[in-house]
Amino acid sequence: MLFRKTLVALIVATGVLVVDGPVARAACGDIAASYDGGSGTSGDPYLIDTPEQLERLRATSGDASKAFRLTSDLNMGGCTWSSSIGIFTGTFDGGYHVVSNLALTDYGFFTNVWTNGIVRNLGLDVTQTYSETVTRNDSSNFAYVAYVGALTGRVAATARLENVWTTGSSTASVTLTQNGTSDAILHVALGGIAGVVEGVVVDSWSSMTVSLSGSATATRAGEDAHTDNFLGGVVGWLASSTSASLARSYGTSASLSQSASAVTNSGSASLDPRSGSLVGYDSTSLTPPALSRNVWDRNRYVFGVDGGFGVAGATGKTTSEMNAFDTFGPAGEAWDITDGWSRATTWSICSRVNSGYPFHSLRYTTNPCIDPPGPAETPALPVSSKIVDVSVRTGAVEVVFERVHRGPTTSWYEVEESTGRTCRALHDSVGATGSCTFDARNTNDNVRYRVIVHNVYGASEPSAWSPYVVVGRPVARTVPATPQPQTSTCPAATRRTMTSGARDIVTIGAASCPIAVSLRSDRSFAISVGVPTNSAATEYVLVASRAGGSSVKRTWSAPSPGFARTTIGPLKSGDWTIRLEVRGPAGPVTSWTSPVVAVK
Repeated sequence: MLFRKTLVALIVATGVLVVDGPVARAACGDIAASYDGGSGTSGDPYLIDTPEQLERLRATSGDASKAFRLTSDLNMGGCTWSSSIGIFTGTFDGGYHVVSNLALTDYGFFTNVWTNGIVRNLGLDVTQTYSETVTRNDSSNFAYVAYVGALTGRVAATARLENVWTTGSSTASVTLTQNGTSDAILHVALGGIAGVVEGVVVDSWSSMTVSLSGSATATRAGEDAHTDNFLGGVVGWLASSTSASLARSYGTSASLSQSASAVTNSGSASLDPRSGSLVGYDSTSLTPPALSRNVWDRNRYVFGVDGGFGVAGATGKTTSEMNAFDTFGPAGEAWDITDGWSRATTWSICSRVNSGYPFHSLRYTTNPCIDPPGPAETPALPVSSKIVDVSVRTGAVEVVFERVHRGPTTSWYEVEESTGRTCRALHDSVGATGSCTFDARNTNDNVRYRVIVHNVYGASEPSAWSPYVVVGRPVARTVPATPQPQTSTCPAATRRTMTSGARDIVTIGAASCPIAVSLRSDRSFAISVGVPTNSAATEYVLVASRAGGSSVKRTWSAPSPGFARTTIGPLKSGDWTIRLEVRGPAGPVTSWTSPVVAVK
């Protein structure tokens, strides 16, 4: 097609597609004097908590290369943006919040997400109406291009969108009249999330209603006219032959409509309209394919990609299948998804949320898939934990937190870095501490950490932040003070009964009793101990004594840091007591004694 020749010429000549269009910036609402905090670095992003602070980003082009984090949902109050945030090369973390009640008349929320730009964890509920009427009087034979999408017009080859979603409607109408000695070549791409993608879009979805109209007219005799319309429920045009990718995403648009026309004065006229609930046009030829594990609702719109019923990496499903865990779980597309809700996975799915389609788990802090508690009920939220230690080594940061062995049932732990990154660990009843590891290979910032405890009802209050550490080079540990000699008996119950082969782990533990015990199927004790290590401690001695005289003993060198595990047994039936001694060069330093444990 003729537009390919001229389009390539424009890219080679300039390095960037030059798009004619509106450039005026109209104020909309007040602009905040400052952001809500932060310094704009990856380790300390600017915080946006109000519409006025978002307006500050839109009005300050010099901040488009900075790092941002949205800290709450934003209702823009019906504001109209006739110019967007612009060409964005920084990092925008939406924190799984939604920007709503916003009208867009520009190319998108961002004009382009450009070189190394990242937008993640962001939802948009917007109405977009883009309209251009262009008249040319030149002899260039260059295509006139317009890339439009609710989130962005274009995603560059080194840019990335992840965990984003859009709802609402998007309409684009572009009319080109060429009066010069040149062909009239119009190239328009509209997507529910992005118009053109040369980079990566992953774990995202859109239900946008999208509509596209393109018209090209050549008025001089003998000049040709050509119109390309690429309309996608998620992406208009998947364009790059080397870097474009759309993975683990879905489209549920019920309405994709377009019209295209080409008019000439004795020249030739041609059209190339394409559409799909996922992608309007996929021009990639990658190995492996640019599309991977994507789906669309074929009951709502029959075509998925490029006017087709299905291609490698994109599968049409019925609405019932789109509402089923098996479609997305291990037996299906193998997404990171929970049947129900869990903040430990990227996706969750249940009938109560998002019309039964998959949704991003971290959008919610309490379980949206269960009935809310009645008037007489009080959700049993978990108790808070704390950060015990932060260890920095080459390429990684290990964060050790206290496991909660008291209060309501604990399901998992979420360790949060001040950059907005999170790490999740499931609860294990055995052990006084748990840990999460963060990748630090590309980071050299001051960061700190805190931990949040979760159960099915919601989340605890966040712990206090740890002190700042410098990620990128190791730091020394802080050695706890030497404990004073003491002997204590663990509090709480004085007797616990364990049955061989029981599935539930029975824990004997509290803040002042750092011994956790479970009975394994071979009738042995699995024991975790958590005692401060220090220069005076040389070994641990663990003795399990049965009423009547028999005992079993384990001795091992003092571990580092902070906790260790061992087993004792198999054991005979009876009443057992576990005693732990921490010994130093001069003898016992500290000791604990457990409650009586009855083994059946």
